[in-house]
Amino acid sequence: SYIQYSSGSTSNPKGVLISQKAACANTMAILRHGLRITPADRAFSWLPLYHDMGLVGFCLSPMMGQVSIDYLSTPALARRPALWLKLMSENQCTVAYGPSFGYDLAARRMNGDAASLKLDQWRIAGIGGDMVRADVLKLFGETLSVAGFKASAFLPSYGMAEATLGVSFADTEAAIKVDVIDRAAMKECGEAIASNKTCPDQVRQFVVCGKALPGHKMRVVDKAGNELGERRIGRIEICGPSLMSGYFRNADATAAIMRADGFMD
Repeated sequence: SYIQYSSGSTSNPKGVLISQKAACANTMAILRHGLRITPADRAFSWLPLYHDMGLVGFCLSPMMGQVSIDYLSTPALARRPALWLKLMSENQCTVAYGPSFGYDLAARRMNGDAASLKLDQWRIAGIGGDMVRADVLKLFGETLSVAGFKASAFLPSYGMAEATLGVSFADTEAAIKVDVIDRAAMKECGEAIASNKTCPDQVRQFVVCGKALPGHKMRVVDKAGNELGERRIGRIEICGPSLMSGYFRNADATAAIMRADGFMD
């Protein structure tokens, strides 16, 4: 159907081959199960359409689900981050998504204008695309609470271009969960042991990004491919109808991550 180039944040950019079948499977799962879209929803996006989160999440998905959506250009957001929230308030949009830095920018550029906004209708404040940071969500929630924004609207998620877009979503009805992990145990034992320590140097926070979409599976394995138990740190492998067909003209890279049982590293 199309070729989506990966960001290249962890390796050289590669062309991800997305079939019509994969695109339909992922958009349907996102609309029905990830966002639980309703006829009353109105979306908003400033995400670039050449990125998988902008293209699949806020172009293909709204078209497939016939959801109204308002767009703000990415350069306009970069110049005036608070404009995102002002337009959402004016148009009473209920669904928007962004990486952590987008929420951080918008919160820091409000300049005391938050009280003039009306954001109590904002049902899904999705977050993904980079490390989901608990401190950013806290700052945004506190800054925009005077506008009626509810922190329960935050929807952490995990995804990647090789899975079309979405892999896992948190529960839309529940408050976000933050797992506080002992840094030493994580580094020395390869285990994510929960900690009640408060010193930033001793712990690391992870925002829980939910469970795999229906029809998809996720597992954590060691280097030999053996599945690991709860809270063991290893390699994430995923499987499901949203997976890519392979990398464009790169059989070696495709073979390096695809497993015989259909899972992808």
